[in-house]
Amino acid sequence: MLLAPGFIHAEGFGHHWSIDTALGITYGQARELVYQKTGSKDLLSELVWPQEGLIYYGTSLHYNYGKEAFSGFYTNLGVRFGFYMQSGTITDKDWLNADANGYFLTNFSAHDAISEHSQWVDASVGYGFRPFSKVIIRTGITASIMNLHWIARDGYIQYDPSNSNPPIPWSSSFPKEPFYGTGIAYWQNWVSIAPTLELLWHTTERLSLLAGVSLYGLNSCSDQDDHYLRLYQFTEKMAGGYGVEPKVSVAYQLTQNLSLGLTASWRFITGLRGNTTIMEIGSGTTDDPYADTAGAAYSVARGEVFLRLSY
Repeated sequence: MLLAPGFIHAEGFGHHWSIDTALGITYGQARELVYQKTGSKDLLSELVWPQEGLIYYGTSLHYNYGKEAFSGFYTNLGVRFGFYMQSGTITDKDWLNADANGYFLTNFSAHDAISEHSQWVDASVGYGFRPFSKVIIRTGITASIMNLHWIARDGYIQYDPSNSNPPIPWSSSFPKEPFYGTGIAYWQNWVSIAPTLELLWHTTERLSLLAGVSLYGLNSCSDQDDHYLRLYQFTEKMAGGYGVEPKVSVAYQLTQNLSLGLTASWRFITGLRGNTTIMEIGSGTTDDPYADTAGAAYSVARGEVFLRLSY
């Protein structure tokens, strides 16, 4: 969403196109949350699914109709795909008992997180105008889709060896029992809509800087968690919450139609709540939905290098 090369004033309006090819890396995590009961803020379970060092590639198409690139009516469409790879360590925590101070941690496990696939789709539309000679401001609406899938493989579980009932507080001295194979598969699917504000500063004839922010006020997330050892499938549908995504970019015009650039951003969304349905894998027996016991969050930074062709 940077300025196309050749930031040149034109007589009258015209069509401006550009296409980016990008290679990038992420750092952060998605969170799968289960609350103790309807409306509670106390956690029953938390699984943290990492996107740490996940490499991705993507392409973006930009179009605007105005007196110059980046101004006037614009629309953008970008898609990114993560590689199949290990993207960190997934941790699984349970709070299965309480004392006078509240619920306490009872169970812990850690496993290799394998990112099976990660897909991000971002589309935006809006209008840009020039308040100063070297500055363009754009306002618009951005719609974002994220489809994420991990598996938890190998690792260890760290539970009370005496299997006390009720459970006792977790201790780092509990033995780590090795685990082999795939224990959990998890899918998380997001749709978010945000107003977006961007400011482009053309610092020199060839160098341009961009700063922008999107505020996510409309969010929905559906997920599925298959526990293969327990033979249960958990599905949740959640909505609400809030989020923000600041970003900065720099682009340098190599030739009249070719630019090289860097982009950094951080997407943070939290506060979603919804219902949980539990199904026994195999029999298909389903419990009634548990109202307002599910939650989701996403916090991932992204950095990429891109090559842009404009015409």
